[in-house]
Amino acid sequence: GAAGGPVGAAVGAVIGGVAGGYAGKAIAENIDPTAEEAYWRDEYRNRDYYNPDMDYDTQYAPAYRFGWEARGRSETGNWDASEEDLRSEWDTRRGESTLDWDQAMPATRDAWDRIDAYHGAPNDDETTPPNRPR
Repeated sequence: GAAGGPVGAAVGAVIGGVAGGYAGKAIAENIDPTAEEAYWRDEYRNRDYYNPDMDYDTQYAPAYRFGWEARGRSETGNWDASEEDLRSEWDTRRGESTLDWDQAMPATRDAWDRIDAYHGAPNDDETTPPNRPR
């Protein structure tokens, strides 16, 4: 952008935004909701935030689904930049879950990170979760 001056920078920003939009669309197209549901149904009990008093179907499933769907919609894939919007959106996306955002967020983030690990940013150490394939 600096070599092309202000016009070059503006064109670069537009191209970057379009490329990000295509990347987000490609990620969303590669998410298999059935596979994600099966994975989390088997895995959720192994997470630090798991509460045995909370049912998967009504409590955790909406948070996981919200996470993988939100990551599929995200053009940037940046959790930190998206979290405030996700926090605001949770109340309309939670279904029958009684989890507040602070309780739902770890599951939502887990699902987001899993999508990044498999479809998103496999070479970006800041977004690839630990103990997940690159």
